[in-house]
Amino acid sequence: MSANVEHRVMRLEEHYDELVKELIKINERLARIETRLDNIEQDIDELKQVVNKRNGYLKFTLVLLGMVLSFVAAMFGLGWRPP
Repeated sequence: MSANVEHRVMRLEEHYDELVKELIKINERLARIETRLDNIEQDIDELKQVVNKRNGYLKFTLVLLGMVLSFVAAMFGLGWRPP
Protein backbone atom coordinates (compact mmCIF):
# COMPACT_ATOMS: atom_id res chain seq x y z
CA MET A 1 0.00 0.00 0.00
CA SER A 2 2.80 2.44 0.76
CA ALA A 3 4.28 1.89 -2.73
CA ASN A 4 0.97 2.97 -4.23
CA VAL A 5 0.92 6.08 -2.04
CA GLU A 6 4.51 6.91 -2.95
CA HIS A 7 3.70 6.51 -6.64
CA ARG A 8 0.69 8.83 -6.31
CA VAL A 9 2.76 11.40 -4.41
CA MET A 10 5.42 11.31 -7.15
CA ARG A 11 2.76 11.79 -9.83
CA LEU A 12 1.29 14.71 -7.90
CA GLU A 13 4.72 16.29 -7.51
CA GLU A 14 5.35 15.92 -11.26
CA HIS A 15 1.95 17.41 -12.01
CA TYR A 16 2.71 20.26 -9.60
CA ASP A 17 6.03 20.94 -11.36
CA GLU A 18 4.27 21.00 -14.74
CA LEU A 19 1.70 23.45 -13.40
CA VAL A 20 4.42 25.69 -12.01
CA LYS A 21 6.16 25.71 -15.41
CA GLU A 22 2.88 26.60 -17.14
CA LEU A 23 2.26 29.42 -14.66
CA ILE A 24 5.74 30.79 -15.32
CA LYS A 25 5.03 30.76 -19.07
CA ILE A 26 1.68 32.49 -18.51
CA ASN A 27 3.33 35.17 -16.34
CA GLU A 28 5.94 35.80 -19.04
CA ARG A 29 3.23 36.14 -21.69
CA LEU A 30 1.27 38.53 -19.46
CA ALA A 31 4.37 40.65 -18.97
CA ARG A 32 4.87 40.84 -22.75
CA ILE A 33 1.20 41.74 -23.25
CA GLU A 34 1.43 44.48 -20.62
CA THR A 35 4.49 45.89 -22.39
CA ARG A 36 2.66 45.87 -25.71
CA LEU A 37 -0.35 47.61 -24.14
CA ASP A 38 1.92 50.29 -22.70
CA ASN A 39 3.45 50.81 -26.14
CA ILE A 40 0.00 51.04 -27.71
CA GLU A 41 -1.09 53.60 -25.11
CA GLN A 42 1.98 55.70 -25.87
CA ASP A 43 1.27 55.49 -29.60
CA ILE A 44 -2.34 56.56 -29.04
CA ASP A 45 -1.20 59.53 -26.93
CA GLU A 46 1.24 60.59 -29.66
CA LEU A 47 -1.50 60.26 -32.28
CA LYS A 48 -3.84 62.40 -30.17
CA GLN A 49 -1.17 65.09 -29.94
CA VAL A 50 -0.65 65.06 -33.71
CA VAL A 51 -4.40 65.26 -34.37
CA ASN A 52 -4.81 68.12 -31.90
CA LYS A 53 -1.91 69.97 -33.50
CA ARG A 54 -3.37 69.51 -36.98
CA ASN A 55 -6.79 70.60 -35.71
CA GLY A 56 -5.17 73.81 -34.52
CA TYR A 57 -3.59 74.36 -37.93
CA LEU A 58 -6.93 73.66 -39.62
CA LYS A 59 -8.77 76.15 -37.42
CA PHE A 60 -6.09 78.77 -38.05
CA THR A 61 -6.28 78.17 -41.81
CA LEU A 62 -10.09 78.44 -41.84
CA VAL A 63 -10.04 81.67 -39.83
CA LEU A 64 -7.40 83.10 -42.16
CA LEU A 65 -9.42 82.02 -45.21
CA GLY A 66 -12.53 83.68 -43.74
CA MET A 67 -10.63 86.89 -43.21
CA VAL A 68 -9.28 86.87 -46.77
CA LEU A 69 -12.72 86.14 -48.25
CA SER A 70 -14.27 88.91 -46.14
CA PHE A 71 -11.64 91.34 -47.40
CA VAL A 72 -12.17 90.32 -51.03
CA ALA A 73 -15.95 90.55 -50.64
CA ALA A 74 -15.59 94.00 -49.07
CA MET A 75 -13.39 95.13 -51.95
CA PHE A 76 -16.06 94.13 -54.46
CA GLY A 77 -18.85 95.58 -52.32
CA LEU A 78 -20.66 92.28 -51.82
CA GLY A 79 -21.19 92.73 -48.12
CA TRP A 80 -20.36 89.08 -47.43
CA ARG A 81 -19.41 88.06 -43.93
CA PRO A 82 -18.18 84.66 -42.76
CA PRO A 83 -20.78 82.57 -40.94
